[in-house]
Amino acid sequence: MLTPELLGQLRMPEGQSLLQEAERLIDDPFAAQKLRRFAAPELAAAAVEQVRLRRRAVSKFNRAAQLWFSPGLLEQSSGEVIAKHRAQRYQLWKDVAVGDFCCGLGGDALALAAQGHVTAVDRDSLALALTRANAELLGVADRIQLLQGELPQAAPSVRAAWVDPGRREAGRTRKLAAISPTLAEVLSLRSRTSHLGIKLSPASSDEELEAELGTIPHEREFLSVDGECRELALWIGDLAQLPVGSAPLRRATLLPNGATLAGIPEPFPAVRKPGAWLLEPDAAVIRSGLVGNLALELGAWPVDARLSYLSADRHVVSPFVRCYRIEAPEPFSAKALGARLRGFGAGDVVLKTRGSVLQPEAVRHQLRGVLKQGKAECCPVVFLTRLDGRAVMIVGERFDSGRN
Repeated sequence: MLTPELLGQLRMPEGQSLLQEAERLIDDPFAAQKLRRFAAPELAAAAVEQVRLRRRAVSKFNRAAQLWFSPGLLEQSSGEVIAKHRAQRYQLWKDVAVGDFCCGLGGDALALAAQGHVTAVDRDSLALALTRANAELLGVADRIQLLQGELPQAAPSVRAAWVDPGRREAGRTRKLAAISPTLAEVLSLRSRTSHLGIKLSPASSDEELEAELGTIPHEREFLSVDGECRELALWIGDLAQLPVGSAPLRRATLLPNGATLAGIPEPFPAVRKPGAWLLEPDAAVIRSGLVGNLALELGAWPVDARLSYLSADRHVVSPFVRCYRIEAPEPFSAKALGARLRGFGAGDVVLKTRGSVLQPEAVRHQLRGVLKQGKAECCPVVFLTRLDGRAVMIVGERFDSGRN
């Protein structure tokens, strides 16, 4: 397990040499044991772990090969794309220090420091050591002040702050009363920090949010990266865009392209049978409750009141949906689906399930004899779902819909 002391040793020239050797041996299952020829067991294990974490972090950080991580803090970190997007909201306070509370390994502090000064607070000495090391690597250490302490008590008085409560102390959780600090404790910071951004799970319960937030004006932004909804950001004070009326503004933001859809959730249009095209909204649109808004904007309609699939009679180009040209729905039958795929010469298939008890792995297993005889480049998309309470399959082909 990494400690501030071990981190300090790894940052020394001898530690850097040890990391290079760990990189060379990393695919060897006995890498840590072999490194013990050069260093104590704890340091050897920390070097191997750091190399593995840097490989995992490539999807989140551009300079992952040089940055410093711990397993839990890497898992909780949002990543560079999201952190840079969020930091733009704080440009109003670029001439004064803003807070990064529960700073973790410093991902948000680094993004905020690119435009001003930051006071980073965490109760964990390792988190602060990682933030310092990463800030020094990126040349922004002079813009980040580090404070150790428990929130909300240790929070300094700043104009605006970003708060990323821990969600893994008692196992990964979505419960707002189980995060640390709790949402109620975070909201208590408003007495000293008027403008708050708060990171929560995108699967947070609407009922819990309503109970905790009450009448506090706020905006809820659901953020997805490459189609995966990663988090919910609550914005309060001047960080929020507030609608006319009492309901909070909902926003779906797609990264890295930055497309955004905002509004108060509209009810679904009338359900109709699928047309020639099936539209699959981005996960952030679904979580934000803006599928009805998107349907009205695109001139589309839902195919079932319990699903988020939309349909249209024309090819739709929008960053907020994946678009598929489809055939008419049929009752599900593995035998019939196999015959259809054989007719296409399909060597593979994408199976999508929503509202269905069918398991893609089990269906794919039934189709293995057909697929191994097909052409690898032929890969239809099959939706396994329910329409009007009936299990159906919808065979389709994906067309580019403007998503990046």
